[in-house]
Amino acid sequence: MNNFLIFIFSLIGFLISVYIYRTKKAKKPFVCPITEGGCEQVVNSKYSKLLGIPNENMGIIFYLGMMSISFLYLFSYLKETSLILGIKLYPLQLIITGISAIFSLALLVIQMFKIKNYCEWCIGSTIVSVLIFIFSF
Repeated sequence: MNNFLIFIFSLIGFLISVYIYRTKKAKKPFVCPITEGGCEQVVNSKYSKLLGIPNENMGIIFYLGMMSISFLYLFSYLKETSLILGIKLYPLQLIITGISAIFSLALLVIQMFKIKNYCEWCIGSTIVSVLIFIFSF
């Protein structure tokens, strides 16, 4: 059941990241579900990249990876004892989802205290990332 939930949440996170990527690239205004205007300020801030890589691109890669792993778990192609390049997959998944959750929460704190504005899509991605980490246990 957890792998099914991870797959669903990863799909949601992937769609959020793709929306941010496409809207930002097309230089179109964001359609925010609750308020207006915060997304542009957040996704175009100096905090929107890490080592020159846009956060939404990292989100796309992360969520695709989690979708792939959970899909393979669901159909029993992988077990918790599976190895990738000699590394046990399950502990690696916990580490990656943990890093993603911490990074997402850090970006939420930056929105609150540095940017002082909010992107609802980014908050949605943070919630999804934390839920994926929780369901990875």
